Amino acid sequence: MNLMIFMGLMAILLPSCLKDDEDDWGTYYISYGVVQSAGSGFVILTDEGKILTILENRYPGYQLASGKRLVVNYTILATKEFGYDVRINELSDLLTKNPVLSSSLSALQQDSIGHDPIEVSDMWFGGEKYLNINFDVYRHDASLKHFINLVVDENTSVSDRKVLQFRHNAYEDNTITRVPGRVSFDVSSLLPDGMDSIKLVIEWRTYNDEIKKDSGYYKSLQYALGKKLSLPSLNTLSAKDLR
Repeated sequence: MNLMIFMGLMAILLPSCLKDDEDDWGTYYISYGVVQSAGSGFVILTDEGKILTILENRYPGYQLASGKRLVVNYTILATKEFGYDVRINELSDLLTKNPVLSSSLSALQQDSIGHDPIEVSDMWFGGEKYLNINFDVYRHDASLKHFINLVVDENTSVSDRKVLQFRHNAYEDNTITRVPGRVSFDVSSLLPDGMDSIKLVIEWRTYNDEIKKDSGYYKSLQYALGKKLSLPSLNTLSAKDLR
């Protein structure tokens, strides 16, 4: 199975179901993005390369900060040359991490990174440097944070092909309820100097004790637009549930 890179619109277009609600979002989109400073305020640069200028914010309690990666639910109010004027309907943190080199881990750290199973539902490159993964884990204790990482297997990697292990530590949490989660990894550091692309092979162990793989080419300084995103769910693990 090849890691999918779609050259279409990443943000998913959805009609609201709240037809009779005064707070109806109307037609809205969901994108991954990064907050950027703009004058005295902020804009959001989406993974599709669009700049979202915030004219109305229905989620004022969320703290925006430059460089913060997030999931944004928005309604387009006007189209501009490089993006849109938007109304923000909802914002949520997106866990964002760097890959870990296997050589940097001691035996104890290898164990703490985890060997617990995990299910991958979607995987794609987004923005200029991110590998995004939608996944599912089983959990029970809502107060227990699961540990999610991407480890570079340096023993099997070569200069133009990196093997990455998608790892999970459940900290012995009971496998009661299947819950989805999402994470972004900044993979730009894996591209060697002088190369404009590199093959990434991602491996993970499922709850059926199978080792599954997916692969794709990460290209430098390109918007490799991803696939459509699922709606945020009350049961989706947020950044506060993971580390």
